[in-house]
Amino acid sequence: MSESPSSSAANANPPGSERSRVVKAAGIVGGSTFLSRIFGFIRDMVIAGFFGAGVATDAFFVAFRIPNLLRSLLAEGSLTIAFVPVFTEYLKTRSREEALKLASVSFTLLSMVLAVITLAGILLAPWIVRLIAWGFSSDPGRFGLTVYLTRLM
Repeated sequence: MSESPSSSAANANPPGSERSRVVKAAGIVGGSTFLSRIFGFIRDMVIAGFFGAGVATDAFFVAFRIPNLLRSLLAEGSLTIAFVPVFTEYLKTRSREEALKLASVSFTLLSMVLAVITLAGILLAPWIVRLIAWGFSSDPGRFGLTVYLTRLM
Protein backbone atom coordinates (compact mmCIF):
# COMPACT_ATOMS: atom_id res chain seq x y z
CA MET A 1 0.00 0.00 0.00
CA SER A 2 1.45 3.37 -1.00
CA GLU A 3 1.64 6.45 1.15
CA SER A 4 -0.87 9.20 0.63
CA PRO A 5 0.48 12.48 -0.81
CA SER A 6 -0.11 14.29 2.46
CA SER A 7 1.89 11.80 4.51
CA SER A 8 4.79 11.80 2.04
CA ALA A 9 4.83 15.61 2.12
CA ALA A 10 4.94 15.50 5.90
CA ASN A 11 7.88 13.07 5.79
CA ALA A 12 9.75 15.34 3.36
CA ASN A 13 10.03 18.08 6.00
CA PRO A 14 9.86 16.53 9.45
CA PRO A 15 9.35 18.97 12.34
CA GLY A 16 13.03 18.97 13.38
CA SER A 17 14.49 19.35 9.88
CA GLU A 18 16.71 22.24 8.81
CA ARG A 19 14.08 23.37 6.31
CA SER A 20 11.33 23.55 8.92
CA ARG A 21 13.63 25.51 11.25
CA VAL A 22 14.48 27.96 8.46
CA VAL A 23 10.79 28.38 7.60
CA LYS A 24 9.99 28.94 11.28
CA ALA A 25 12.81 31.51 11.58
CA ALA A 26 11.58 33.31 8.44
CA GLY A 27 8.08 33.41 9.94
CA ILE A 28 9.44 34.88 13.15
CA VAL A 29 11.35 37.57 11.22
CA GLY A 30 8.26 38.39 9.14
CA GLY A 31 6.01 38.53 12.20
CA SER A 32 8.52 40.67 14.06
CA THR A 33 8.70 43.09 11.13
CA PHE A 34 4.90 43.35 11.11
CA LEU A 35 4.82 44.04 14.86
CA SER A 36 7.60 46.59 14.41
CA ARG A 37 5.44 48.48 11.90
CA ILE A 38 2.48 48.53 14.29
CA PHE A 39 4.60 49.67 17.24
CA GLY A 40 6.23 52.33 15.05
CA PHE A 41 2.80 53.68 14.13
CA ILE A 42 1.80 53.72 17.81
CA ARG A 43 5.11 55.46 18.68
CA ASP A 44 4.43 58.19 16.12
CA MET A 45 0.90 58.70 17.46
CA VAL A 46 2.14 58.97 21.06
CA ILE A 47 4.89 61.45 20.10
CA ALA A 48 2.44 63.57 18.11
CA GLY A 49 -0.07 63.41 20.98
CA PHE A 50 2.42 64.49 23.65
CA PHE A 51 4.48 67.01 21.71
CA GLY A 52 2.21 68.12 18.86
CA ALA A 53 3.69 69.99 15.94
CA GLY A 54 6.78 71.95 16.82
CA VAL A 55 10.53 72.31 16.56
CA ALA A 56 11.35 69.31 18.78
CA THR A 57 8.94 66.99 16.99
CA ASP A 58 10.17 68.08 13.57
CA ALA A 59 13.78 67.58 14.63
CA PHE A 60 13.02 64.14 16.06
CA PHE A 61 11.22 62.86 12.98
CA VAL A 62 13.90 64.11 10.58
CA ALA A 63 16.71 62.72 12.75
CA PHE A 64 14.88 59.40 13.10
CA ARG A 65 14.30 59.11 9.36
CA ILE A 66 18.03 58.76 8.59
CA PRO A 67 18.88 55.62 10.65
CA ASN A 68 15.43 54.23 9.89
CA LEU A 69 16.23 54.41 6.17
CA LEU A 70 19.46 52.48 6.72
CA ARG A 71 17.60 49.87 8.77
CA SER A 72 15.04 49.46 6.03
CA LEU A 73 17.69 49.05 3.36
CA LEU A 74 19.98 46.71 5.28
CA ALA A 75 17.82 44.79 7.72
CA GLU A 76 14.66 44.35 5.71
CA GLY A 77 15.88 44.86 2.18
CA SER A 78 18.54 43.50 -0.05
CA LEU A 79 20.76 42.13 2.71
CA THR A 80 18.02 39.82 3.98
CA ILE A 81 17.02 38.80 0.48
CA ALA A 82 20.65 38.00 -0.36
CA PHE A 83 21.72 36.29 2.88
CA VAL A 84 18.82 33.95 3.66
CA PRO A 85 18.94 31.92 0.40
CA VAL A 86 22.73 31.55 0.56
CA PHE A 87 22.60 30.51 4.22
CA THR A 88 19.80 28.04 3.49
CA GLU A 89 21.82 26.58 0.61
CA TYR A 90 24.81 26.17 2.92
CA LEU A 91 22.61 24.32 5.40
CA LYS A 92 21.42 21.97 2.65
CA THR A 93 24.67 21.30 0.81
CA ARG A 94 27.40 21.78 3.42
CA SER A 95 27.91 21.13 7.09
CA ARG A 96 26.14 23.07 9.80
CA GLU A 97 29.53 24.36 10.96
CA GLU A 98 30.22 25.84 7.50
CA ALA A 99 26.82 27.53 7.50
CA LEU A 100 27.45 28.99 10.94
CA LYS A 101 30.92 30.13 9.81
CA LEU A 102 29.27 31.91 6.84
CA ALA A 103 26.86 33.63 9.23
CA SER A 104 29.68 34.60 11.59
CA VAL A 105 31.86 36.04 8.81
CA SER A 106 28.88 37.83 7.25
CA PHE A 107 27.74 39.44 10.49
CA THR A 108 31.30 40.39 11.47
CA LEU A 109 31.78 42.11 8.12
CA LEU A 110 28.36 43.75 8.41
CA SER A 111 29.24 45.02 11.91
CA MET A 112 32.47 46.54 10.65
CA VAL A 113 30.73 48.22 7.71
CA LEU A 114 27.99 49.55 9.99
CA ALA A 115 30.59 50.92 12.41
CA VAL A 116 32.18 52.89 9.55
CA ILE A 117 28.75 54.10 8.36
CA THR A 118 27.87 55.13 11.93
CA LEU A 119 31.09 57.07 12.38
CA ALA A 120 30.59 58.76 9.00
CA GLY A 121 27.01 59.61 9.98
CA ILE A 122 28.15 61.21 13.22
CA LEU A 123 30.88 63.23 11.54
CA LEU A 124 28.78 64.22 8.52
CA ALA A 125 25.51 64.85 10.42
CA PRO A 126 25.27 68.57 9.55
CA TRP A 127 25.57 67.87 5.82
CA ILE A 128 23.21 64.87 5.99
CA VAL A 129 20.58 66.99 7.76
CA ARG A 130 20.97 69.73 5.13
CA LEU A 131 20.41 67.11 2.44
CA ILE A 132 17.39 65.46 4.10
CA ALA A 133 15.75 68.60 5.53
CA TRP A 134 17.20 71.48 3.54
CA GLY A 135 14.70 73.98 4.96
CA PHE A 136 15.96 73.47 8.53
CA SER A 137 19.25 75.29 7.90
CA SER A 138 17.39 78.63 7.90
CA ASP A 139 16.40 78.04 11.56
CA PRO A 140 19.61 77.58 13.60
CA GLY A 141 17.77 76.18 16.65
CA ARG A 142 15.85 73.57 14.69
CA PHE A 143 18.92 72.70 12.60
CA GLY A 144 21.19 72.33 15.66
CA LEU A 145 18.68 70.14 17.49
CA THR A 146 18.21 67.96 14.42
CA VAL A 147 21.98 67.51 14.00
CA TYR A 148 22.30 66.64 17.70
CA LEU A 149 19.48 64.07 17.55
CA THR A 150 20.86 62.61 14.32
CA ARG A 151 24.18 62.00 16.04
CA LEU A 152 22.42 60.31 18.96
CA MET A 153 20.40 58.01 16.76
